[in-house]
Amino acid sequence: MSAIAGIVYFDERPLEPTLLPAMLATMAKRGPDGSAHWQQGSAALGHCKLVTTPEAREEQQPLCSTDANTVLIFSGRLDNRAELQRALRSRGAQLRNNTDAELVLHAWLLWGNESPSKVIGDFVFAVWDCRAQQLFLARDVSGARHLYYAQGQNWFAFASELRALLPLKALSRELNQYRLWDYMIASTDRIDETGTFLQQVQRLPLAHALQVSAAGSRSWRYWFPEQLAPVRYASMADCCAAFVETLVTATRARLRSNGPVGAMLSGGMDSSSIVALIGKYCRDDLTLPLHTFSLVNAERAACLDWPYIQAMLQDKQLVPTVLDSVLPDAQLAKVFAKLSAADSPYHAADGLTNAVMAEAAQAQQVRSLLDGGAGDHLFLSPETSLEVVFNKQRWGSFLPVWQGYRRHHITGFWPAVLRKLLRAAAPESLVERYRQQYQQQHWLAALQQDQVLHALPRATAQAYWQQRQALQQGRVAAMAVSRTECPQLGDLLSPMFGFAYEMGESLFGAYQVEQRGPYSDRRVMEFAFTMPIEAKLARGWYKSFLRESMRGILPEAVRTRTVVGGHPGHAFQSRYLAFAKQQRPQWFAQGAQLATVVQTLGLPADALTQLAGNDELLFRLAALQEWLASLK
Repeated sequence: MSAIAGIVYFDERPLEPTLLPAMLATMAKRGPDGSAHWQQGSAALGHCKLVTTPEAREEQQPLCSTDANTVLIFSGRLDNRAELQRALRSRGAQLRNNTDAELVLHAWLLWGNESPSKVIGDFVFAVWDCRAQQLFLARDVSGARHLYYAQGQNWFAFASELRALLPLKALSRELNQYRLWDYMIASTDRIDETGTFLQQVQRLPLAHALQVSAAGSRSWRYWFPEQLAPVRYASMADCCAAFVETLVTATRARLRSNGPVGAMLSGGMDSSSIVALIGKYCRDDLTLPLHTFSLVNAERAACLDWPYIQAMLQDKQLVPTVLDSVLPDAQLAKVFAKLSAADSPYHAADGLTNAVMAEAAQAQQVRSLLDGGAGDHLFLSPETSLEVVFNKQRWGSFLPVWQGYRRHHITGFWPAVLRKLLRAAAPESLVERYRQQYQQQHWLAALQQDQVLHALPRATAQAYWQQRQALQQGRVAAMAVSRTECPQLGDLLSPMFGFAYEMGESLFGAYQVEQRGPYSDRRVMEFAFTMPIEAKLARGWYKSFLRESMRGILPEAVRTRTVVGGHPGHAFQSRYLAFAKQQRPQWFAQGAQLATVVQTLGLPADALTQLAGNDELLFRLAALQEWLASLK
């Protein structure tokens, strides 16, 4: 997983010699294989090392160019190594070793600001140009690595974790009130793609680069999948074959590992397809058997996932670990302590299942853990498919989409059709009036349904809600034209998509486990953008194209699964809440234990009385209070 950090003073004042080591020390858990830093004048870069690939064993960072004018730090993994090596050597690059960092450094030396678009993989990297006195940073297209940064008068600092910025004396500890409310209000907690809990600290969005100098900073998106030309295939079978080939390439690239490889296995289509593809096409790429990790309800007969996990485990070459929701107190206490000290209160409140999975992987010495993440974003749901049918007038898909609704027991098909017909026939003035009424109803519904929003002073709550909705609508409007041709664009470039990886990357990193998602490979995502619209639609099935592609690869029981509700994570969370209530009963009482965080959130003094009985919200409050206290 590794980690990076850096600090630059653009007014040329000397750097404190202990500052960067202190920043790196906060991330030591992510780099158990050593840390190092480079410092020259008013700039310093540092790296915490976790060896997850064979090539990383010989990697030494920070990495300087031959002329010592350029310094790079890199956290990640490259997945197009062979193509990149050929491209660099054909242009005269003299590669000194076989490491990923060396390839990225030469990519930047050759292509400069265009280099992130040439690199495929999970990464963040930073380059300091000693001659130009300029810093360049980039984050991968899926957000599988993330970066926090802060800037002030003549200084700029960045790190893989927010806590690593706290040693900066110039950093303001002023809290970001809106981000605090995001954390507590479920309907808004994924809208902001740059904010953090500290007002001065920002996050670099996925698929973005950032350039910083004494003159200022600028950020831009460097990946534009909506501009890719559609690809035509002779038949849907050819399209399926091309998709499988692309997904196998992405999966194989993620099997480069320093030790055993693991894979999450939920029994759903996405994670199961990765395990099945490894078994069919990539077994020889592994030096050790594939480990699988599954979560199930303690009462397995009532666990909807269990029969499908069992079907996958008929492959006897797998090494399975099955974790059930009856977790012992000793294990919960250990996980609880680790989550409470994590980089975000989200980890303590929502990170149990990932932590249990990461802990199990660590126990098996697995440092590379594959998942099915992003699979839900590549193919259209029945609801989105119906929208596309109307927008693009694909009337031949109308009945198949209706069949998809029926097969997966989704209600609301005919009311949705009626709304779209009325929208098409209504004058624009009436549509605008309806839109305004809908927004008002949406606000009133949120006010009534969300206890925290309801507890805020009415004017404050409405101002917050309107700002967050404007932020969301601004993003949608910016992509409105593209969404007609690329319906997945809003998902794959959304804060929600990147945020999920941010939380997972940080949490798994605390256990020295690297999370790897073949479906979030840039080549797979670009395939999903450019494949025919018929392949994207839920024609008779949700993920009908994926199901057809997996014919003969997945067990039929898994390939034709229709019901996916009742995720066992809810049972794990219930057990976790019961444990927390046992260990910290004061958090759930109507006393003064949470008074500090109630005041910080701007809630009225009687808010705890209003939230009495809602253990999940009280637990979130407690996790936030503990985390905020740890920042001091």
